[in-house]
Amino acid sequence: MKRAYTPLLLSFLMMFAVLPAMANRVIVKGQVKYSNGNPAPNRRVMIMTDTLVGGTTCLQFHQRYTDSSGFYRDTIECLNTITRLRITTENCNGTMLVQEPAVPQSNVVESNFTICLPAPTSCTAHFISDRVPNTLTINFFSSGSTGTSPSDSITRRRWSFGTGDTLGGNRINTAYTYRHRGHYQVCLTIWTAAGCEKQICKTVSLVDSTPPVTQCRAKFSYATPVAVSNGFNTRFNSDSSETAIADTIRERVWTFGDGSSLSGNNPGPSHVYARDGVYTVCLTIKTNRGCQSQQCQQVVVTGNANQCAARFTFEKIATKRIRFNSSLSYSAGLDSIVERKWNFGDGSAALSGNIMQPVKEYMVNGSYNACLSIKTKSGCISTTCNLVRIGDSTTSPTNEQLQIVSVGPNPAVSQLSTVVWSMSPINAEFSVHDIYGVKKWSIIKPLQKGNNTTIVPTSALLSGPYFFRVTTMYGVRSKSFYKL
Repeated sequence: MKRAYTPLLLSFLMMFAVLPAMANRVIVKGQVKYSNGNPAPNRRVMIMTDTLVGGTTCLQFHQRYTDSSGFYRDTIECLNTITRLRITTENCNGTMLVQEPAVPQSNVVESNFTICLPAPTSCTAHFISDRVPNTLTINFFSSGSTGTSPSDSITRRRWSFGTGDTLGGNRINTAYTYRHRGHYQVCLTIWTAAGCEKQICKTVSLVDSTPPVTQCRAKFSYATPVAVSNGFNTRFNSDSSETAIADTIRERVWTFGDGSSLSGNNPGPSHVYARDGVYTVCLTIKTNRGCQSQQCQQVVVTGNANQCAARFTFEKIATKRIRFNSSLSYSAGLDSIVERKWNFGDGSAALSGNIMQPVKEYMVNGSYNACLSIKTKSGCISTTCNLVRIGDSTTSPTNEQLQIVSVGPNPAVSQLSTVVWSMSPINAEFSVHDIYGVKKWSIIKPLQKGNNTTIVPTSALLSGPYFFRVTTMYGVRSKSFYKL
């Protein structure tokens, strides 16, 4: 009986021997290396099964991290047969590397990856500065900058001096001469042969070592201009200027807004203006103890017999939207303006009432002769007109008398370097406003004929959009910038 069952048993065993492998436990292993052949430790490897057997699915997702030698190992088990795996890891540039190996008879899957080499980040940018005594020149030295290793060399340097000027190449040491005293953010950026890039920024100061005493205040008043044979005579008085106890004013400098000035220590000068207009007059005082102070006022000179003058400025606040401002309009003594009539030059109806700062939206680009007529309580009437240019620019309308040439860097970090061109010497207010029109910073300074450079501090501003404005008797000019 035993002999009769032996052939049947052998046949049964041989049938199972030729069946294909039915894997429900798979070992997954491999190595992740960098492109230079070095192992990539602590790299995440993701392993997924996605096998459909008999209408059911075996779905599993495992994560493993490579060891110090770049190796990883995992075991996948499933109630159903596992026939294929999906194995992925992230390249150094953020892309995903994917392999989809089939499970072999051995039930051991080996999947190796080679990833790109990340840029080194261990180089160092460094510089020191040294001011040349009694000058506006600063020497810069960057020999302390280093590469990622002793064999890694710095191949390129870029210097930025905080004024908009930069220096390329690979200058280890350099010097820069500033045109004005102030605080400047200087930056050095280096690039190395291994691909490392680093930047360092420092603030350098060109100010007097001993700060001036601040216990003084320049103040002045002026009388109504009087018509004379050669123009309009205006008398000023600065007796109200203040100093600390036992301190005295040793110098007064007057600038009259028409290009002329007066030095010395005259507390009450008179000045004759050749023609009517709006002039920004400034008084700067210096005391024996080193205190310095300045006050500026706008003086309206008019030849109208009834002593009133219509004046207005304008600025662009959108592509075709202009805000007008007639606050410079003048009425003498106790008289007051009771009516303002605006004609915007585009054929639309005039705007009556007593609106000081109307906003006008023009429909098409072009040049418009905008006019303002004022009437005072005593019956004085005055009219003035200005040419308004509407274009595609987002900056304020400009003419030949005053232009904002450049504002940078934009976006700004700690300061803004501005260049303003003026047709003639004139006093101006430089200011920074937020998008709601709130003034965040201002300074009054004289402009010379030609280009004038001014550094505007921005480190105290919050991040966001702002407007840089220049206000003179010619009107308001503005340009937008962004603070990081």
